[in-house]
Order: sequence, then structure tokens, then C-alpha cells
Amino acid sequence: MAAVARQKHFLWVERERKIRNIILTPSMIMVWILGLALAANVGLFSGQHGLGWLHLKLALVLVLSGYHGWAVGYARKLAAGKPTLTGRQLRLINEVPAVLVTFIVILVIVQPF
Repeated sequence: MAAVARQKHFLWVERERKIRNIILTPSMIMVWILGLALAANVGLFSGQHGLGWLHLKLALVLVLSGYHGWAVGYARKLAAGKPTLTGRQLRLINEVPAVLVTFIVILVIVQPF
């Protein structure tokens, strides 16, 4: 029975690693590349006025990048069998990216300030 549990744990860790390496990290890199391209296109680097929305968007992307780094580190802790958060805490923290991305998209579309 313990061997089956270890095998399932190994498979879960491997799936998580693949998702991180194939989807999450490349996506974060693309977010930064496209975000900086947007910033250059709308004139952030040339001193254009009225880009408060873009400053906030970039700040939220920075927070999202920090979350990504934390999640990668925590995934390694989980793989090593050293969790420090409960399942409930993880489910709550798991909502952070969705909320951040929602605000980021709204800022880009509405450009409120």
C-alpha cells in the first residue's frame, strides 16, 4: 500500500513539474515580454502622461510574478513532503492569480486613469 502511495505522489509531483515548466513559467515570461511591449507602445518609456493604469498593471504583474515564485518554491516543499499550509489555506491562496489577472485585464481594457 505504501508503494502505491509513493508512486501516486511521484506521478503528482512529475505532473506538477511539467505544468510549471511547459505552461506556467513560459506564460509568465510572455506576460512580461508583452507587458513591456505594451508599455513601450503606449509611450511609458518616453514620458507619456495619463498612464496611471499601466503603472498599476505593471505593479500587479510584479505581484503575480512574486506569487509565481512563491508557488514554485512551495511546490518543491510539497514534493519533499514538507507542507506548511492546510488544504483550506492553499485553496484560498489559489484564488490570488485569478483575482490579479481579472484586475489586470480590466485595467488594460478600461484604462480608468
